[in-house]
Formats: sequence, structure tokens, C-alpha cells
Amino acid sequence: MLNNKEYLKKLASSLYFEMDEKQLDKLASQFDNLQKDVEMIKNFDTKDLLPTNFCLAESFNSLREDIVIEDKNDHLKNADKVIEGYVVVK
Repeated sequence: MLNNKEYLKKLASSLYFEMDEKQLDKLASQFDNLQKDVEMIKNFDTKDLLPTNFCLAESFNSLREDIVIEDKNDHLKNADKVIEGYVVVK
């Protein structure tokens, strides 16, 4: 099996990237860190956790409440031409 540096060099070549040794060393180091993080995640014990499709127990809505305005004519008063409650666009 290829080591990370050889693998990344082969991958870069297949994608038509040119990398000098300094760039390759930096990318190999970052790739090693990523692999360590993935291995750490694999070791998490999740057997007692229930599946969820939202990460927070409560949803926080910071948006304002909708206010229903019954009189749409108030909004139409700025239009140049209105026919039967609809704005006519030229």
C-alpha cells in the first residue's frame, strides 16, 4: 500500500495538479491529521444514543412572528396601476 505522500502525489497527478515538495509535505501532514480524526470518530461509543435528524433538542427561531394584514389595498396604494386587486406591470 502507498504511504500518504505517495498516494497524494499519485492523486494530484491523476487530477493534473502539479505540487512541489513543500506543498506535498503540508498536504500529507493535513491528510495524516484528518485520518487520525476519522479514526477517533470511529471509536466513539454510540450504541446507547437514539437516532436523530436534528442535532439540537430544541429548535430556536430567531425570526419575527408573522403578522397577517387583512387589508391588501394598503400595499397596493403604491402601484401605478391596479386592476381587481392585482398590480398591472407594463
